Amino acid sequence: MAYVINAGDLRTPCVVEEAITEYDSNAEPVVIWENVFGEGNWLWCAFDLASEEREEDGRRMVLETAAITTRYSPRVHEACRIYPKSEPGRPYLIESAQKIPNRNGWMKIVAKRRRAAL
Repeated sequence: MAYVINAGDLRTPCVVEEAITEYDSNAEPVVIWENVFGEGNWLWCAFDLASEEREEDGRRMVLETAAITTRYSPRVHEACRIYPKSEPGRPYLIESAQKIPNRNGWMKIVAKRRRAAL
């Protein structure tokens, strides 16, 4: 079955950030997350979310998995994090970013985040 996505399905603006390590005045490493497309720019995505609850170390946790489809960009890779523009403090860590075969110009991103269950 062919993977079908249209440009009109890309309704969620997402920010993609990459970790940059800099050093402070005491020569201690400081990690700064920087937008890969430049400050104030974002990537339009089709954002599908699934979540599951599980128990880890006696605590209930929610594992949220996002299946994201967007236009291909070599700037998006596994060392980045992504989040919808409407949720700036809750990033997803990218687990895989792959170009979709036979659909030149598209990529599929799988990203996950954990949070405590309410």
